[in-house]
Amino acid sequence: ILDFGCRIRQIVVPDRYGFSSNIVLGCDTPQGYFESDNEYFGAVVGRYANRIRNGRYTDSTGTHQLVQNEGRNHIHGGIEGFHNMIWTCTKTTDDTITFEATQPDGAGGFPGTLEMVLTYSFKKYDGKYTLAMELTGKSDKDTLFNPTNHSYFNLNTAQKDVSDHNLTIFADEYTPIDDEVMPTGEILPVDGYMDFRKPKSIIGTIQSAWHGGFTEITSKKGIDHNFIIKNDAEKTVKIAVLESSESGRKMDVYSNAPGVQLYTGNHLTPIHKGICLEPQYFPDSVNATDNPKLAPYPFLKAGDTATFKVMYDFSII
Repeated sequence: ILDFGCRIRQIVVPDRYGFSSNIVLGCDTPQGYFESDNEYFGAVVGRYANRIRNGRYTDSTGTHQLVQNEGRNHIHGGIEGFHNMIWTCTKTTDDTITFEATQPDGAGGFPGTLEMVLTYSFKKYDGKYTLAMELTGKSDKDTLFNPTNHSYFNLNTAQKDVSDHNLTIFADEYTPIDDEVMPTGEILPVDGYMDFRKPKSIIGTIQSAWHGGFTEITSKKGIDHNFIIKNDAEKTVKIAVLESSESGRKMDVYSNAPGVQLYTGNHLTPIHKGICLEPQYFPDSVNATDNPKLAPYPFLKAGDTATFKVMYDFSII
C-alpha cells in the first residue's frame, strides 16, 4: 500500500500451482502514477467516484459547481481528489494498516472539510486470502461522499490480457450511457450483452457486441457501465466474482455500496490488460433524486459519519 492515494500497489496470492504473483496493475516508481493511463491504478478515489453531469449538483444548501475534469463533466474528485492526496499512516498491526487524511473545504469544488480514516486488512484463513478496505468520512458541512477503490485486476500469472477471465455480476439492471459515458437516465434489464448473472467471458462479450453492432460497448472499446446491485447502503453483500482459467485464481467481491462500475481497461496499453470492479453509488445520481430506483443517494449531512466497505476474497477454482 502506498501513502500516495492510499493505492494498492500489489496483491500477491498463489495460483493453482502454488506460484504466488501480483494480480493488480501498479507502477514501479511514483512518477509512473502521473501518466494518464495509470492515474487511478489501485487508488482510493473521491469524494465522488464516477461522473457528475456538468460538474454541478444541488442540495438543501444550494447549487455547487465542481471542477470539470472530463470535458464538461466531473469525474473521480478532480485533480484534488483522494487519489492525489498524501495520506498519513497512523497505525499498523500484523495484518492491518490505517491511514488518515483531511480534505479541505472547497477541494474540487466540494463543500466541507472532510476527515477520513481508512483501514486495510489482509488475512488468510481456510486456504483463502482476504483484502478488506473500510473508509469512514465525516464533514463539517453538507457534502457528497461516494468513494471507491480503483484497482485494475488481472488474475493471470503472466498478466497478459484478460481474455481467459470470466465474470459474474449479481445485478438484474444497469444504467445505459451516452457518448460522454454519462448515464442517460434510463434503467434497463441486463439482457443480452450486459447480462453477467452467470459466469461469462469479458473479452468474448466485447467481441460479440462488436459483431452484433451494440454501439454502447463498441464505441467505448469495451464496457464502462454501472450495474445496480441493491437499493440500500447498509448490508455488505457479494456483488461480483472474477475467475481466471489460466491461473485458477478466483476473486469474490463484497461491498456495502448499492452499485458497481465495470470498466474493462478500454484505454490501457495494451487494451484490456486489467479490469476494474468499482463498488459505488450510481453515477450522477445526485442529479436524479426524483427517481427512487436510483436511491440511495450519496449525500453526507454535516456532523454525520458514512462508511464505505469493500472486501476481495481470493481462492482457487
